[in-house]
Amino acid sequence: MSRRLCLILTIAAGGRVAHARQGHPTVKNEGSLPARSPHGALLRQERPQPSAPLCLHTLMRHDTAPRIRPRRASDLPACVEALGQVHIADGYPTNWPERPGDWLAGGSLIGAWVAELGGRVVGHVALCRSGADDVAPALWSGREGLAGERVAVVSRLFVAPGARGHGIGAMLLDQVVAEARELGQAAVLDVVASDTSAIALYARTGWRFLGTGEQYWTPGQTVTLRSYAAPEAEVDAAPEASAS
Repeated sequence: MSRRLCLILTIAAGGRVAHARQGHPTVKNEGSLPARSPHGALLRQERPQPSAPLCLHTLMRHDTAPRIRPRRASDLPACVEALGQVHIADGYPTNWPERPGDWLAGGSLIGAWVAELGGRVVGHVALCRSGADDVAPALWSGREGLAGERVAVVSRLFVAPGARGHGIGAMLLDQVVAEARELGQAAVLDVVASDTSAIALYARTGWRFLGTGEQYWTPGQTVTLRSYAAPEAEVDAAPEASAS
């Protein structure tokens, strides 16, 4: 297949993908994240340059069913490559991190998962512990009366442009919500208010709008976020101690 046809198929595969929570619970400056991951030295890179996106036809030729699995350390280079394509296409993350591998792997991580299509990593999502400055956990805890430690934040959600049109974003959301519920936690997320494609995805998949808030990222950069809770994200109350 010619490069031109691959590009046509890529464009036909769909538009932007939703992006959950760009900032980290404890790090608001995306442009200067500390090197907390052993992979940082290998994955340090400048702002990505335009390159040929994944060809949808090539991926479909080998495997038409996306697969979600836990992320491995060896997946980080492929995740960074896909993230670079998303940044060029959609501007996510807004501030390209100095060490994108650390941005994906560091912080108060509970777990992370990748999507594979045709044997290649094409999507990613993470689940993190909530931080004091996060908007969605505060809104959800105040609304439902849950302690902060019983709320987890969906983060680092993206799908490579050439792999869209397979419902991968929704599959990643389902995976991370199931994991949160398994842990007895409610899943919430924040998204930049200007990301209308993300907002549309959350509406389609039943996420509940909680409200808006502002978050400080870098000196001179304060963003407005929309906060959402997962569909039917209520969790059972903590069991009471039996009377002796």
